Amino acid sequence: MYLAWLLLVLQALTGVGALLFFCESVSAYGGASWLKVYGVSIGLPQMLFRSVVAVLIRRVPRKQFLHCSTIIMSIAYLLLGLLLQFQDLKPNAPLLVVPKALCLVGYSLAWGPLSIVLTSELLGTQFIGFIIGLVMTLHWLASLAVIFLFEPILASVVSFSYFGLMAIVCSTCGICIHYHLPGTGGTTSNVQCGPLNLPTKSDCTTLSSSGEIKIPRTKRI
Repeated sequence: MYLAWLLLVLQALTGVGALLFFCESVSAYGGASWLKVYGVSIGLPQMLFRSVVAVLIRRVPRKQFLHCSTIIMSIAYLLLGLLLQFQDLKPNAPLLVVPKALCLVGYSLAWGPLSIVLTSELLGTQFIGFIIGLVMTLHWLASLAVIFLFEPILASVVSFSYFGLMAIVCSTCGICIHYHLPGTGGTTSNVQCGPLNLPTKSDCTTLSSSGEIKIPRTKRI
């Protein structure tokens, strides 16, 4: 069960919640005059690339999705920090759309949808509602902490230092997932039970070679 908690906490620490919450302020700081137009750069990448994930989720190992997501988001944070750091680039506000959209593309590939999906699959089914409620509570607390710390930290350091730190944190989250998340591209099956570790039909799930977690079938008497 610890992996489910880890996934959602790391998802919050990637910093996307703070970026979305302060997206208008970041755009205004960069000199954007058409903030409503920039709002399209928030929703469109998420819609498109979550559709891509829905199509490819059974064909590509989930670890590869998470690695690609981490790399894209880290690069996007570095680009955003560079654009906000240098004064000469502030009038070029349309450039701010690129790193923000790129960050949301990376988030939509894996960290956004897969964290919830994997959490639901890793937990057992007997007390899944209660446990997911606790996990989501911890996730929102971590997200609120990241959002509340965004402005104080950004005000105390330069823009590139802050977003460079976010890139490092995002990369660290990806490394943690690499070592803790079981692979989904092998040929063997792993049996994972629910929170009570009881090998019952309602609790146990099987991890197939394609990465899909299924409830095992039993013979009828």
